[in-house]
Amino acid sequence: LPLTPLVASQLSTYKYSIPYEDRVFLWKNKYKVVYRVLNENKNNRPCLFIHGFGANRLHFRDNLPVVAEHGYSVYALDLIGFGDSDKVSPDEIVYSLDMWKDLAVDFTKEMDRMNGFRDSWVLLGNSIGSLICLMAAKELKDLTASASDGPVPKVDAIVMYNCAGGLTSFRYSELPWYVGALLFVVKGLVFN
Repeated sequence: LPLTPLVASQLSTYKYSIPYEDRVFLWKNKYKVVYRVLNENKNNRPCLFIHGFGANRLHFRDNLPVVAEHGYSVYALDLIGFGDSDKVSPDEIVYSLDMWKDLAVDFTKEMDRMNGFRDSWVLLGNSIGSLICLMAAKELKDLTASASDGPVPKVDAIVMYNCAGGLTSFRYSELPWYVGALLFVVKGLVFN
């Protein structure tokens, strides 16, 4: 899989201690999502790394081989709009945490289908990737994997690096002065 110049430049000095492969997941039979995989084996516990805003799968390039060397099947996505994945027109797709959460959920389900994983997933995210991990875990909470000793939760661990606080906040400076002042007073009365 050819790399974009930006992604290739991030790899120029790094040497992996364990073999990896970059692959394409065709999401919704339409959108190209590039991902990196290391140590894929149905008997390994699967881990999914999700990067933050403005990054790509190589954000975790130092972490991926270390986790793989400890016996995990390791995956790292380029979210839609980032890295080598498709940059889809906003007229065609709504860029949102929900959209990326759906991508993560569909990806884990497809990897389970392809590999027959028997263990729970570990989701690891940085910044908005952490929020996506939380949202995906909530979506997957009622599903189970079929471990040898019985059913286990589909996701039973989340690791968050520098977790974002949400994308629905605003700045008082962006509001008209009277709305900002009124909101400040109301929040002070309600929450104090």
